[in-house]
Amino acid sequence: MKIIYIIPARKNSRRLPGKHLIPVNGKPLICYTLDFIEENVKSDEIWICTDDEKLKDIAKQYDIKIFMEDEVGAKSENMYGALHKCLNYREKEMGERFDIVFCVNPSVPLRTDKNIIDKMKRVWIKENKPFQVIDAIEPLTLPFLRGKIRNNKVNIKMLNDSSDAEKNIIDIIGSLALFNREKCFPENKLTTFEIVWREGVFPVIHENLIPIDIDTEKELNLFKFIMGNK
Repeated sequence: MKIIYIIPARKNSRRLPGKHLIPVNGKPLICYTLDFIEENVKSDEIWICTDDEKLKDIAKQYDIKIFMEDEVGAKSENMYGALHKCLNYREKEMGERFDIVFCVNPSVPLRTDKNIIDKMKRVWIKENKPFQVIDAIEPLTLPFLRGKIRNNKVNIKMLNDSSDAEKNIIDIIGSLALFNREKCFPENKLTTFEIVWREGVFPVIHENLIPIDIDTEKELNLFKFIMGNK
């Protein structure tokens, strides 16, 4: 089973430009994600997909490959398009195809469930290769933060997950998303996020996750506060 991990890190986030390089407790924000990957991924390919030249040095420190997009293209496409470009580049270069594409969100720094990647792989195998597997949290986790998780409430019965069918609502975090390479990135056609999302999503509960996806100054300050009180 060939797996590629792609970290899409666009330079100019609309709400918090340059966020990946903002220092928190002495290291850039993206390094919290890279530390998690370094600890939990041992033998698969890892790529950063970016239009930010400043990330080259960080990628070199972690011995991670980097795919440079042009700035105009990065601004005009969504995260899914960036994954597609990086994947096509790597497969053309090596002349092989991957089975799984892991998208790793670089702005979710507090991943405390060290087994989440293995859990997601097991669901992918058990369910006969669904479109995607995405990490999630239980509805009652840290209720004071639930209002900060924007528009991510999904009815579990729509996710084709019979084992959790009795739960009404789950909060989707998306710090990690596992995509079926053949179904989500078909040859010569870019499947839209809408199709991928509706056709088959299987949630995996992410234990002990502090669900902060840093897109705004307020979320960044919350993360700094948490790290300052550890």
